[in-house]
Amino acid sequence: MVQPPLSVDLVEGLDLVPAPAETAPAALFMLRRGAVLLARAAPIDDLGGPRARDAFALLSEDERARLGRFRFERDRALYLTAHALLRVTLSRCHGLPPATWRFAGGPHGRPELVDSPAPLRFNLSHTHGLAVCAVTLEDDIGVDVEVVDDDPPIAVADRWFCDSEVEVIRGAAPADQARRFFELWTLKEAYLKDRKSTRLNSSH
Repeated sequence: MVQPPLSVDLVEGLDLVPAPAETAPAALFMLRRGAVLLARAAPIDDLGGPRARDAFALLSEDERARLGRFRFERDRALYLTAHALLRVTLSRCHGLPPATWRFAGGPHGRPELVDSPAPLRFNLSHTHGLAVCAVTLEDDIGVDVEVVDDDPPIAVADRWFCDSEVEVIRGAAPADQARRFFELWTLKEAYLKDRKSTRLNSSH
C-alpha cells in the first residue's frame, strides 16, 4: 500500500532573484522523508525579458537545444519555466546552485538526477498556463496537472477507468462531471509516473 505523505509544502511562483544558492543555509527548505515540496508557477510571459534570460542561464546545453526545437512561443515559455522551476526547487532543498544540477534519462525517458549530493527524487508536469514540480527525499513521486475542459471525454473514462470510477463521473451533476473526471485522470497519471509505468488501465 502506498502511504500518503506526512506533509505537502507549496511554493508559489518562480523566484530567480536571489538564487537559492545565495541564501543562507537556514533559509533552505528542510525536506524530510515522507514530506513533499510542491512548487508551481505560471509561464514566463516575456521570452525576451530579464526573467527569461535568468531562467535560460540555468539550463543545460541539452535543455537549451530542446527548448530551441519548440515551434510555438507558448510551448517554449512553458518548457523554460518548468525546467527552471525544477532547478530552483531542487536548490531550495540543497545548497547546490540551480545551474549545476545534472540529469540523465531514466526508464521510459523519465529524467533522473546524476551525481546528486542528496537522495532527492522529483517529478515534473506542465499544461497550458501552469508548470508544477514535486520533490521528495528518497521516495519516488508522481505529479500531474491538466487543464479542466468543460466537456470531459467520457469515452476515455469508459475505456480506461474502472466501473466504480465511471459511476462516480456519470453520477455527478453535469456541472461537476469535468472536475470529477480530471481529478481521477490526474491521480492516475501521477500514480503511473510514480510507478514509472507508461500503460494506463482500469486497475490503476
